[in-house]
Amino acid sequence: MYVADVLNQSLPFRHELHYVVWNFQREDGGIRSHYLGNLTSDRGANSETARLILIAYNYQAEKQKASVEAEARVQSEREYTLRVSLLATIVTASVLALTASAIKKKGETSRLQT
Repeated sequence: MYVADVLNQSLPFRHELHYVVWNFQREDGGIRSHYLGNLTSDRGANSETARLILIAYNYQAEKQKASVEAEARVQSEREYTLRVSLLATIVTASVLALTASAIKKKGETSRLQT
């Protein structure tokens, strides 16, 4: 699971792997080691097995957290771009309105002078 995540590879049996790993967890929290072909273990838990599993799950959690944070940054940038575009549209519309008003006043002033 860890190697697949590091290499960005899919793991078709990921769901089954979660099930098997957590079925090997003992009541005291340890994870049994030395898995046999029939999905049993002939040994007790050891710290190495538990650490490797926790490293894999921690990596997966960190990767998901980074993905969520990246998506939040993208969303924030989209909102900023939208706000800037809206502001630019308002400024452009205001400038056009002022220009039209100035042209209209200039036309009225020209007619009064003639």
